[in-house]
Amino acid sequence: MERIVEQNLLYDFYGEITDGTSERGLWEHVENDMTPSEIAADYGITRQAAL
Repeated sequence: MERIVEQNLLYDFYGEITDGTSERGLWEHVENDMTPSEIAADYGITRQAAL
């Protein structure tokens, strides 16, 4: 439960200051529990750009 709360707080803070691709990647990571590799594959970007 603590992990979910922490992730939501991070998304609330960083979600507004990221660009579109980073925000989508952050959303996928927090809400859908996707790894950076999965996000990168879905969006056609590098793992480093995923988060």
